[in-house]
Amino acid sequence: MLQKAFKDECMGKTQIKEWYGRFKNGRSFVDSDPRSGRPSTGTSSHNVERVRVAVEQDRRLTVRELEDEIRIPKSTV
Repeated sequence: MLQKAFKDECMGKTQIKEWYGRFKNGRSFVDSDPRSGRPSTGTSSHNVERVRVAVEQDRRLTVRELEDEIRIPKSTV
């Protein structure tokens, strides 16, 4: 009935059953639970400045060379 009423905006049956179980077991909020694992990396002004200075010194540096020189992950560079 929910899928007929809300079409693409409705959660799937599996998600509905999962949330139903959570609320049945006493959960009273809809915020996401904290996740374990690798933290997301943010852009810090310190790293931005380090990359900017390195690129100004040698504009022909590759991302991999920047990664090695500055010691920050390639995805952050």
